[in-house]
Amino acid sequence: MGDVPFFYGIEPRWWTADRFYKVFVLPQAICAARVAGQFGDESSARAQLVLSGGLLGLLFAPLVRRFAAQRAEREAFYDTLTPGSPDFLQADDLNFVLERTDVRKVVVDANRTWWTGAAANSGRIDFVLLDGSRRRLILAGEQDTAAIARLLVDSLGSVEPVM
Repeated sequence: MGDVPFFYGIEPRWWTADRFYKVFVLPQAICAARVAGQFGDESSARAQLVLSGGLLGLLFAPLVRRFAAQRAEREAFYDTLTPGSPDFLQADDLNFVLERTDVRKVVVDANRTWWTGAAANSGRIDFVLLDGSRRRLILAGEQDTAAIARLLVDSLGSVEPVM
């Protein structure tokens, strides 16, 4: 499914590990595949494990490489599935789909959030659903927030930018 546009998002969690998603943007929905947990990308794993551990942090370097390899495997697996299909959703209980008809509004905030600590991020996206609930994704690493906002407008309707 290499032709489907996507971005990377971290779902922040207060009491459990964060979730790292590859989010596919379809014409009438977004489909999120959990590709990693707390240490979603190599830079965040290095910042949280290796750099913060001083000399002992070097012991975590093999673990960082293992997390990166596991993420690459999961991404390759999801690239073989159709986003939003039953197989896609059954692959992980934490995968989800947000249909255009379920979303009241989307707010894209390009300001960096401190949730990720030393790891880079490009802001956040709040999906406010019709039932009043909200899903938040922090844009992992350096991503083009304006381009993602345009994709979301085409997919889910209007987007409220926050600059």
